[in-house]
Amino acid sequence: MIESMPQPFVIDPDGRTPGWGPSLDHRFRFGLDAVETVREGRTQLRLGFEADVLTGQVAGATWGLSDLDERRRHVLGLAEPGSVALRRLEGGIRTGAGDLQVGATMSHWGLGLVANDGAHDPWFGRVDFGDRVARVRFATAPLGADVPLFVIVAGDRVLADEFARTSQGDDAYQGLLSVLWRTEAGEAGLYSARRVQTDADGYGLQVWVLDATASVRREVQGGDLRLAFEAATLLGSTDVLRTAQSAEGVAVRNGGAVGMVEWLGERHGLLGKVAWASGDRTPDDDVYTAFRFDRDHNVGMVLFDEVQGATELAAIEQGQDPDRGAVSQPGLPNLATEGAFQSAFALQPAGVWAPLNFLELRAGAVFAWATGPISQPVQAALNGGAPTNPIGEPSDGRYLGTELDWAIGTRVPEDWSFRPQLQVQGGHGWTSEAWLGGQRVDLLLVTGRLRW
Repeated sequence: MIESMPQPFVIDPDGRTPGWGPSLDHRFRFGLDAVETVREGRTQLRLGFEADVLTGQVAGATWGLSDLDERRRHVLGLAEPGSVALRRLEGGIRTGAGDLQVGATMSHWGLGLVANDGAHDPWFGRVDFGDRVARVRFATAPLGADVPLFVIVAGDRVLADEFARTSQGDDAYQGLLSVLWRTEAGEAGLYSARRVQTDADGYGLQVWVLDATASVRREVQGGDLRLAFEAATLLGSTDVLRTAQSAEGVAVRNGGAVGMVEWLGERHGLLGKVAWASGDRTPDDDVYTAFRFDRDHNVGMVLFDEVQGATELAAIEQGQDPDRGAVSQPGLPNLATEGAFQSAFALQPAGVWAPLNFLELRAGAVFAWATGPISQPVQAALNGGAPTNPIGEPSDGRYLGTELDWAIGTRVPEDWSFRPQLQVQGGHGWTSEAWLGGQRVDLLLVTGRLRW
C-alpha cells in the first residue's frame, strides 16, 4: 500500500495543476518458482510464474491530466483495465550445452538504464512498471564451466515497456545478443539489440541499442563497496517525430550513462550517482538526439517523476489541441515517458544511517541541469521558436532545479521469510526560474509492504 500526498504545482500558462491530490495505491505481487534436477544432476528443469493483481488507486483524488500516463492515476478501482499484469510465465531447461528459456518474462540488464524489470528498490521514490516481453533465450558458456564468460541470444515480442504496449495495439520486436563476464567480485558485459516497432497509429521505430555495463565489489573499511557503471546509445530512425526540415521522420542518435558508488557498513553508508542523458540542442533539424532512461531507473523522486512527468503530459495535450494550431505531430502521444530521467545531467549524493537495528534513516539531494535548451515545444512554437518554458515564459540557462529527499523505514533481517516493512519518504523540489518559475514542489510517500 502506498499513500501519496503531493503538493499542487502549475504546469502550463493557464495556471493548471495536475489535479492529483492525496491518494492511496495498492498492488499485490505474487509468484511461484519450481526447480527439478534430473538425469543424475546433469539437467535442470524450471517453471516460473509471477503477476501483479489488484493494482491501482484505491481512494483519493485522481489525476486531472491525460490517461497516457500508465500509472493509471486518472481512475479509481482495483478492477479497472490494467489492474492485472502478467510478469512471468516461463519454463526453462539447463544442460551441459547451455540454458534455454521460453515464455513471458521480465527484461533487465546492468543498472536498468535501458532494460529494467521494475523489481529493484530505488534509493528514493517508487517503481511502478517493469519491461515485460515474450522471450525465447539461449545462454551458454562457450569456454566451459570453469570460465565465467556467458553468451546470450534472445528474441522478444515486447508486451509492455516505455515505448510500446500490446494492449494498446503496438507491435514491437527485438533481437538481442549479449556477452557477460560474471564472478563474485563483479561483472562486465556488452548488450546489443535490434528493435523494430510499429505503433497502433501506424508510426514506426527502427533502432540499434548498444549498451555496456560493469560493476566491482570489494570489502573496504568493514563495509561493502560497490562501483557500477552503464552507458548506452540508440542509433536508427523513427517517423513518430517529424520536424519542419524532415517531414517524413528523423534519425535517432542519442546516448546516456550512469555511474554509481555504494558503500554500506553495518550501521551507515554513503551513496552517490552521476547521471547523464543527451539532449536535443537543435530540435528542428532531422536528427533526434534526446535520450531518456528507463522509467524505473529513478534519479530522485520529485523533479523528474512528478514535475517533468506532469509538464510533459500537458505539452502533449496542447500539441493535440486543434485550437492552438501551433504544433501538430501525429505520433505525439507516444512521447509520454511517465517521468523518466531524460535530456539532463544530475548529481545525486545520499547517506544512510541505522541508529537502531530495526530503523533506517536516509537523506539525499539531486542537482539537475538540462543537456539541451529548456523549452516546451508548443510554447516555443507560439513564441516564434525561441526557447520557452512550460508556463509560457522565455527560458535562459540550463539549471533545472534542486531536490532534497529523506526516508525513515524499518529494517528487516535478510534471512526472515516473512518481511513486513514500513517506510515514510519525503521529497522537496525547487524548480529553477528558467524551467518552472522557481516553484517548490513537495511529495510525501507512505509505503507499507508485506513480503514473504
